[in-house]
This record gives sequence, structure tokens and C-alpha cells, in this order.
Amino acid sequence: MANCKEKFESLFKESYPLDDCDLDNYFNLAKIPYNPSYAYGENIPTLNEDVKDDLFISHHYAKFLKIFELKEQIWEILNEHQQRNKNEDIEQYVSGRDEYNRRKYTEACKKFEKAYQLYPSNDRGYYQWKIDILYQWGNAYFDLAELEDNISLFKKGYIKYKEALDFDAYQNSSFCNRDIANRVLHTPVEIQEHGDEAVAYYLAELGKSVTHLNEARIIIVGEKGAGKTSLARRLINPNAAMPTDVESAIGIDAFLWKPEHDDINIHIWDFAGHSVTHAVHKFFLSERCLYILVYDGRTEERNRLEYWLSQIKNYGGNRKYLFS
Repeated sequence: MANCKEKFESLFKESYPLDDCDLDNYFNLAKIPYNPSYAYGENIPTLNEDVKDDLFISHHYAKFLKIFELKEQIWEILNEHQQRNKNEDIEQYVSGRDEYNRRKYTEACKKFEKAYQLYPSNDRGYYQWKIDILYQWGNAYFDLAELEDNISLFKKGYIKYKEALDFDAYQNSSFCNRDIANRVLHTPVEIQEHGDEAVAYYLAELGKSVTHLNEARIIIVGEKGAGKTSLARRLINPNAAMPTDVESAIGIDAFLWKPEHDDINIHIWDFAGHSVTHAVHKFFLSERCLYILVYDGRTEERNRLEYWLSQIKNYGGNRKYLFS
């Protein structure tokens, strides 16, 4: 019967009466094909099929009639079915948390997986629930991975955290382990490009003994005479004298800055602005550093600003940069 779903919806709205009646989920539950129409002149399947199991249309029509003969309000039957799924979801989730607290991480992972499978994806109220499950599932994987020193478990934990962070960019969930989240978010791009397996090895090594170099690099670029050398010197010493014309950078001047209250070495590279030196910049510009572009809007043309921004983007990737 063409448009049978719509006709049933109209009939129920008129008979009960209802403000609205959407039977999409009900027809999907009964697995009756209602859209598009499959009648192309073939014999009616229910009259020709000999086998009556879940793979045949006749089985689903029989299931439809059985539910319909209950003489219940079918949208309430559907709600009860969804509620049973929710209750089982909650039961698996709580059980998973209990297993996790008892340090039974393998069992916890199984419970969280079951809860996630039962998660009603079309329920907006369960959005935060989904995020919480992913975080706790990831936590269990990471804890188990560190106990067993197992790369495949690090990989699974990384995948769960990556999915959770896609939904929870601000890490609002109370189950988000900030240390794990920072490790996942700050995995170098060069490692991410090699896939999840490479990231898993990286995360596994981070958990071991690590020596922090506390090194950083600042690259200062711009046209000749814009004030790059002056800026570099004043960063290190606010009272430093201004350079003379003969003291301006000719190639690349390197400075070491050790901030007074921070245990870090900052290497400052002051690139000469002479046009003849521009060709060699590409050999030194790189990612994972801070760019400072010095631009004199009173004397320089706008196309020079665009030129330097293009150089930074081409050789430095999507880095952050400061204008001066």
C-alpha cells in the first residue's frame, strides 16, 4: 500500500486525537519497507515466500500484525522499548565505572563498550552521556596499556580520546583526564601524519622517563630597517641600546634569551631583511616555533606584508605569529 506509514500517522492523529504522530521509528522497529515503494510488478512476497525468518519480508509483516493486534498505543510500545535500552545502557555504564574503580580495566572496557553500543544516538539528552562514556572508556584503555605496556591498547585509548575531544573541545566533562587530553592534543603533526599506530608509540614513550629540554625558538622576519634587531635586543634586555646601521643583521643573527623567572632557553633568530638573503630563508623557516613579523606600515607597501605572511605559511605551516 503506497504511503502506508503516512496514512497510519494520519489515522492515529485523527482517532486518539494527537497533535503529532511520527511512526518512523515504529516502522523501522517492525522492519517494514515503507519508503521507497518496492512494488515493481513482482508477485507479492508474502504469498510466495516459503521460509519465514528474519531475512524475509513476510516475517516482518507478521511481526507488524502481531504488534498491531496488541491493541496498545504503538508509540508507547516504542517508548517502552527505548526505555529498556536506556536502562540497560545505564546498568552497563555504572557497572563499568565500578569495575574501573576496582582497577579491573579489561572488564571496565567491555562494560563501556556495551553501554556505548546501547547508547540511543537519536536522543539529544544523551549527548553528554556519550562523551562521558568515551572518556572513561579511554581512561580504562590507557591505564591498562601502561600496566601491560601494550601499544595496541594505547592506540585504542587514543582513538577514544580523540573521538571524545571532537565532541568536547573545551574538555568540560568531569571524566576528562587533562594530562591524557593534553598529550593527545599536542601530539606533533609529524607523528600524526604517520597514523594512529605511530601516535600510540609516541604516547607510550611519553609515559616513560623523559628529559625536558625546555627549549624554544623565535624567528623574527621582515624588511630591512623595520626594527627586527632592535626588537630582538629589547626582548633580552629592555634597556639595550638601539643598533646602528652597521649593526643590522647581515645574514642570520642568533641570540639566546634566558628569562629571569622561567627555566627555559629561548633561541631568537633575527633574519636579515635584504632582498638578496630572502632565497635562503626557506632553509631555516620551519614549524613548531613562534614567528614575529615586523612591519612598518608607514614606509612599506602592503604587498611586502603579504609576501612575508606567505613565506611563513609556506615554510612554517599553520603556525601562530605576532605582528609588530
